[in-house]
Amino acid sequence: MRQKIKLLLLLSSLFTATLAFTGPLLLLQQQQRSQHQFTTKTSTRFMSVIRGEEENATPFDAGAGGVRLAQQSAIKVSGEVKHKPGSANPKPLELLRYTKLQQVDERIVLGGEATFKIVCTGRGIENFKDPGDTTEKEVTLAPLDAVRDAMISAGTTQDVDILVCNFLGGDDLMIMEIMNAVEQLVLNLDVKTNTKISFNSLCHTSFPMGETTLMVVGMNDNASSSDGNDLRGAQASLAKGEVYFHDGNYYTVAKEDIDSAVA
Repeated sequence: MRQKIKLLLLLSSLFTATLAFTGPLLLLQQQQRSQHQFTTKTSTRFMSVIRGEEENATPFDAGAGGVRLAQQSAIKVSGEVKHKPGSANPKPLELLRYTKLQQVDERIVLGGEATFKIVCTGRGIENFKDPGDTTEKEVTLAPLDAVRDAMISAGTTQDVDILVCNFLGGDDLMIMEIMNAVEQLVLNLDVKTNTKISFNSLCHTSFPMGETTLMVVGMNDNASSSDGNDLRGAQASLAKGEVYFHDGNYYTVAKEDIDSAVA
């Protein structure tokens, strides 16, 4: 009987040892099988590949997709400013493309022939100052710098009913920077609460990047009663107070030169 008990105990020990050895092995095999089944169920679908230009192929057109159309156009964003004491909220309303700009004789702008008066002009230069070893950076945006420059010699706006703020710059002129500049401009001018304020932002590749000019003009309601409807070309735009300047020259855009082409 004792021998049978010893034999049973020996067999039990052998079984336990075998199970302890083969159990993790079986579990590992099951995991590997599960992983194998998982990976075989996934697939990668070929989407596309970027290829270089083939020999004798038509060169890539960098102006496709409306790029050339935008580069060749004078682009204008116009809007209005809702304001009250201590608050000014510019809102863009319209984007137009023009085939060209029209130069305006300075005698019309400065000689009293125009229906508006010049409130102020300014020129701004964009500047990013290298902080060097410090963590402080100094960034000057051209539209805001133009406002700063214009405020140095700004006249009163108490005698006008309409105020038009005209910004001009190169291809890097950005509407959000213009809106920020318009807000600061209106807050710093002595505008009446009921003054109608609008703004124009015009950019063209012929003007240098990193530079913005500002010309603010004021008009009375009776002077703009016709709203330019009985005028054509540059005269109609000037009657609405739309005039820009750069390097001693004055410009505007005409309705007849609006480019409605689609890329």
